[in-house]
Amino acid sequence: MKKIVLIIAFIFFGVVNAQGVSKECEFSYKTYSRNSIEDQSRNIYKSVLIWDFSKLGKSVDCKIEIVPIRDCFNHENAVKFKETVILSSKDKNFKLKDTKEFGISSYMTKCFKWRIILVDTKTSCEKITDWRFVSFLNK
Repeated sequence: MKKIVLIIAFIFFGVVNAQGVSKECEFSYKTYSRNSIEDQSRNIYKSVLIWDFSKLGKSVDCKIEIVPIRDCFNHENAVKFKETVILSSKDKNFKLKDTKEFGISSYMTKCFKWRIILVDTKTSCEKITDWRFVSFLNK
């Protein structure tokens, strides 16, 4: 009988905690990258990173982390990088809705990975997206 009461208590505790998940950590934004041909004769692409953080509140710090990769064949799991580039909402020329174009000559690499880091300074909520891999070479 004690085992049944204990099991019911664990189930009840799990249900109560599951309902208590905070919706304060939900961020409304859009980001994506799009490749277009840069040099048709050599099958080289350029990439455009597009973001829209305009629906986020003033208390949210936005960062776009871009890591140029030297060993592109490993994709997101690469270990040889160039210096990380960070586009931050704290920068003077950062726009909440903007685009940035990259090519091979931008970072002298054939690929890069990027992710978004959002931190709400009022609630201490944080969201870090998964890495996304972009190659400038024919796929």
